[in-house]
Amino acid sequence: MDDGARKEIEKRVNAGEDPAVIKSEYVAKGFLENELDNVLGKKAKPKSDPNAGKYAAKDFFDTVGYGFSSQQFINIFFLQSGAGIFLIGIINAVKTLLSVFTSTVVQSYHRNSAYNKRVAIIAGILFSLSMILLGVSLEMKNYWAFSALILISGVLVAIFGDFYLKLRDKSAGNAVMRFLSKYGLIVTAAALIITGFSLDNIPYLAISGMHLNNSFLVLGISALAFLLGILIFALARPEQDVTHEHDSVFPHIYGGLAKIKIAFQAFMKDKLTAIMITSSILVASVQVLGNSYFGIYIFQNASHPGLGNYMSVALVFTVAALTSLFGPLISRINARAYGKFPMLAFGTTFMAIMPLTYYYNPNIISISMGTIVGVIGGAIAGVAHGLLINDLLHETERQNYFSSLGLLSTVPYIITAPIGAYIAYKFGLPALFLALGIVLLAVVFLYFSVVWLHRKHKTMI
Repeated sequence: MDDGARKEIEKRVNAGEDPAVIKSEYVAKGFLENELDNVLGKKAKPKSDPNAGKYAAKDFFDTVGYGFSSQQFINIFFLQSGAGIFLIGIINAVKTLLSVFTSTVVQSYHRNSAYNKRVAIIAGILFSLSMILLGVSLEMKNYWAFSALILISGVLVAIFGDFYLKLRDKSAGNAVMRFLSKYGLIVTAAALIITGFSLDNIPYLAISGMHLNNSFLVLGISALAFLLGILIFALARPEQDVTHEHDSVFPHIYGGLAKIKIAFQAFMKDKLTAIMITSSILVASVQVLGNSYFGIYIFQNASHPGLGNYMSVALVFTVAALTSLFGPLISRINARAYGKFPMLAFGTTFMAIMPLTYYYNPNIISISMGTIVGVIGGAIAGVAHGLLINDLLHETERQNYFSSLGLLSTVPYIITAPIGAYIAYKFGLPALFLALGIVLLAVVFLYFSVVWLHRKHKTMI
């Protein structure tokens, strides 16, 4: 971080501005969170929170739980339950849409801390139970029950996570929480490796004379980790705050739908933001469809015989998780050196390499390399996108853009997901991966039109 930015942050903190607001603003500008934490940590002296240790322990167990119930393994279990390729793509897209919408509603829903804690605990317990029921559905080969549980878990995890964050964000935090926020992916990577090894080497789980499928092992560990986190969280005593006794959830559901319409109408009036939103929609659709099928394809076609099918999947996505640690640093350096527009196009081109690798050279080594390039490209594109929007929009418009982008980019899944799932079903997964790569390359050309419009706008001014 340069001295100018450091002094500006210190000046704003000394003036009494909220460090969290400052951090969010500078993250959007492309600054690294650890650098901002270092600067803000030196200036801000928050009071210690007696619940911080409990929140840290819960975060650790949640990280373990998510690692043992990775989406890639869930998709493989989904296939083994009897679901077809088309259904898997549709359910994953609907799950994402439900999660994002639920999260938007929860974030705007205000009640007191005791209520938030109670809802988070109930949702967390139900979410843990859904992990066990997924194993039951797989044992019964009931893919419709599996589908329903995936959708329900998507809603529950949003309620569980967002109500918890309403409480945890008030915590001053401690060293463990700061470590997990930066390096939790290492815990996730370890869980992925253990999961892959266990599934390859433990063919079934013997309980009371019954031979249950091995998914019960990893899903059971995941459920246990979540439950341990919930138990520790239940011991926390959040500060009492203002009560909103008559704040019904239904107006927030309507407000979430209205927010989509208003934001869409506002941003589509401007050609620059319309192109940026369209590009974000296409990129998000590619990521959802790709994540629905990457693990399945490796499991079926690109696993290494010396590793095992599950371990091959685990290693590829462990590489992706670990690459995410230094992806933002690479993107920050390059965005400063080469500019926002070039890095946005460059990062998106890198992202296209990942699905194209699955099409052109589907072996474990090339797919791993393609994954590294794709993850770095996603980090570069994400930072460049934030910096670019920072230049194109005023502060109020920028806040509305980022707060609405999640909903705006997921609603079109209603159209894009069936198209992608049909391609996978009719022509095979390689054809879908080729199509996803082509879409990302087309997005690059959309960014060039943004450059042209931006320069034209500057010339007119």
